[in-house]
Amino acid sequence: AGDDDEHYVGWLYAGTYAVSADFTASAAAFIPSAGELSLSFRIYHKTDFNTDGTIDVNDKEAFLDEFRARTAAADYNGDGVTNRDDRVSFIADWRAAR
Repeated sequence: AGDDDEHYVGWLYAGTYAVSADFTASAAAFIPSAGELSLSFRIYHKTDFNTDGTIDVNDKEAFLDEFRARTAAADYNGDGVTNRDDRVSFIADWRAAR
């Protein structure tokens, strides 16, 4: 990791982002071989809770189900605790995104 590396954990807001990565891979092979690496990722709006590409009532219900169960998935603000702040923030953002 270089000195200019930036790390972010959490949801990204609307905007333009650049993604870059460095990696090293090694493998032991007894016969000549070639390999290929393929990566894919999707970026969703943070209130698209069920990640179907649409922000709708299903996202709200999916979030509230996780919230009622107090799972880590409902820790919307990423503070390590699932509480009222997560619900209030999610609902406000969900309404704004619709």
